[in-house]
Amino acid sequence: MTEEENMTENMTYDELLQLWYEEQDQHINEILDSTPETRKDWSTDDWVQALYWNPGFIDAEDCPINEFSPEEWAEIVVNGDGFEPQYCPIPEKVIPLLSKNDFKDRDSQYVYVVQISCGWLDQFMPDVPPYRPEDDE
Repeated sequence: MTEEENMTENMTYDELLQLWYEEQDQHINEILDSTPETRKDWSTDDWVQALYWNPGFIDAEDCPINEFSPEEWAEIVVNGDGFEPQYCPIPEKVIPLLSKNDFKDRDSQYVYVVQISCGWLDQFMPDVPPYRPEDDE
């Protein structure tokens, strides 16, 4: 048994949960603080995870948009904030991987963003009351 396994074996559930949160926070901060230099060794899976925590990375010059598989694009689209799909170079390969169920819990703001940024997802959007940007003011 490793030293780490020994340590965690004696921890309470709350301590293990706290440790998990701390590790998760550290991972998120590493993603958010990354630079093109630190991202050069990222896999496409690393990028998909990073986009979950920072959708703005889709605009990064080093984002491997053309290297994502259709499955990775489907994950990015489903878990994103609505702007990412406009960057997808292969919507015809992603559409068969999606269903209305993937978007059933999305709110009107998400639907609005998709409608203004990416029409190819309209068929999957839920019926929600129209979003009005002026309601945010």
